[in-house]
Amino acid sequence: MPVANKTDQIVDAAKATFLTIGYRATSMDLVAERAGVTKRTIYNNFKSKEQLLEAVIDGTLARLNGRLAPLPPDAGPPKLLRFAETLIELICWDGAIGVQRLLIAEIDAFPKLATRLVTASGEIMEGPVASWLVARGHKGAPAAGLAREWINRLTAPARLDRLLGRRKPYPEEPGGNALDALDRAAARDAVAYLLKLP
Repeated sequence: MPVANKTDQIVDAAKATFLTIGYRATSMDLVAERAGVTKRTIYNNFKSKEQLLEAVIDGTLARLNGRLAPLPPDAGPPKLLRFAETLIELICWDGAIGVQRLLIAEIDAFPKLATRLVTASGEIMEGPVASWLVARGHKGAPAAGLAREWINRLTAPARLDRLLGRRKPYPEEPGGNALDALDRAAARDAVAYLLKLP
C-alpha cells in the first residue's frame, strides 16, 4: 500500500477515534488497531498524537476547500443559492460538526489549532463571496467584511442547532443530503439579502 494511502488510513482512523471517544481517551494503540497498521507505522508518519490531530484539522480544511466551488463574477440567484446550500451542508455535515465539537472540548489544550480552524475555514468560505462582491463594485476590505457577515448570517443558526443537538447533522458526505426546510429557507433568505446589497 502506498505511503500516502497509509497516511490517509491513519488520519481517518484517528479522526474516527477522536470523534467517538475524544482526544484524551484516544491512544496510538487504538488508532493503529482501527487503521489496521502497527503503532510503529503511525510513529513513522506522525511524531505525536497532537500531530495526528493537526492532520485531522488539515484534512477537514482540505475537504471544505475542495467541495466549495468558486462563484463566477456573474453568478445569479440559482448559482448563489447552490453555493449557499453547499455551505450549509458542509458546515452541518456530521464530520464537520464532530471536528468542531472536538476542538471545543480541547480548546484549552489547543487554542492555536482551534484558531487556525476558525480562521482558515472562514477564509475558504468568505473568499468566493468577497470576490463576487468585488466584481459587483465593492472594495476589497469592505467586501471581505460583508462576506464574513453573510456567511455568519447563513450558517450560524444551522451550525449552532447541530452543535447543541437541537437538529441532527447531515449524515452523508457533503453533496449527498437533501437540506431540511429550515436550511433551505435560510439559504433563500441569505441569497435575497446578498442580492439587495448596494
